Amino acid sequence: MNETRLKRAEQVIRQKVSEALLHDIKDPRLGFSTVTKVAATKDFRYAKVYVSFMGNTQDKDKSMRVIRRSQPFLQAAVAKTLNTKTAPELIFVLDESIDKSLHMTDLIKQARASDPGLVTDEEPPFPADELEDADPAGAADE
Repeated sequence: MNETRLKRAEQVIRQKVSEALLHDIKDPRLGFSTVTKVAATKDFRYAKVYVSFMGNTQDKDKSMRVIRRSQPFLQAAVAKTLNTKTAPELIFVLDESIDKSLHMTDLIKQARASDPGLVTDEEPPFPADELEDADPAGAADE
């Protein structure tokens, strides 16, 4: 399968799995979920579906179990949607990149708060009155 068709198929899979998780699976153990990415193999036999959840580790584990048990249903939904001869086998993977980025943001905020010498977004890197005294392109030489 060429690269363009593969990317389009990945988008269709992502959209269909997202819709199915939101509307079709009624298990109360399934928390708020987001399909963050789909990566299919070049031969289109397998597609890794990266899913992210809100909540603690136990809630995420429960949600992943629900999704893995729903895999045949999700597989069939994707197969009906794709206009291909065969549909890839879906492999669900817990995506923790959002949690990692939030953790990094918290660490950066803590570092900024603990070191008053760090430049922040709220303050300019030099005093504002120095800007007013600056000579734009030698204007004082005239």
